[in-house]
Parts: sequence; C-alpha cells; structure tokens
Amino acid sequence: MADMSNGTDESKEFKFSHELEKTVKEVVEDLDPLDSPEFDPVAYINEIFPDERSLTFAKHEADSAGKKRRLHSRLNMKLAGHADKAEKSERMVQEICRDIKSLDHAKKHLTTTISALMKLHMLVQAVDMLVYMSEKKQYKE
Repeated sequence: MADMSNGTDESKEFKFSHELEKTVKEVVEDLDPLDSPEFDPVAYINEIFPDERSLTFAKHEADSAGKKRRLHSRLNMKLAGHADKAEKSERMVQEICRDIKSLDHAKKHLTTTISALMKLHMLVQAVDMLVYMSEKKQYKE
C-alpha cells in the first residue's frame, strides 16, 4: 500500500525475468491479462466497467481477482519451494560426489596394498621353498 504521510510509495513491484515469463506462458495455457507484464490496471477496469450499470458485477470481478491473486501467490510460493529443493539437491549431489571420490581413492590404495602383500607373500613362499630345497640338496628344481 502507498504511504501518503511522507509522500513515498512503499509498494513493491515484482519484475520477473523474460525466461521465467516465457516458462510460465508455456505451463499456463490460458494467460489472463492480469498476468501480462504490460498490464494497465486503469485500461483494464475501464474495459470491464464501461458504465455505472456494469459496476453491479464489481463484486464478482473482485472475488475473481482475489482468487487469481491467491493462486498467483501460491504459484510463487511453490516456485520458491522448488528452487530451495533444487539447491538442497545440488548440495547433496556435491557431497555424494565428494564421498564417492574419497572412496575411489581408498579403493585404489587398498588395491595397491593388497597387490603388494600378495607379491610379498609369493616372495616369502619362494624363499621358504629355496631354503627347503637347499636343505634337501635338490638344486635342479
């Protein structure tokens, strides 16, 4: 609402990006003149109520405008909710990717360690076999 006490207008006008307007137009098939960025309220009211007799339908139009305003508000709330969920999902994906990367490094280190231990085991077995064969004096084998 406008504050007339100090001559300033505290009403806030929301401007949406062209991409958002285009997306809304694609999603909502029946665009109301109220949804247009070029909406002129004076011209709209004069078009709906050209004379005094037509003002008898003002209550119906006011109710309709109120419903549209509430629907518009709910749509904005849902869009904000979806944006918040998208941000949370993005953070979660980044955390999961970080964990996967850490686990991948651990797997590589474990694989290298197991391979080294297997080679060490084979070396120890070969040395034991050489000691055993040398005690029995079986040098050919």
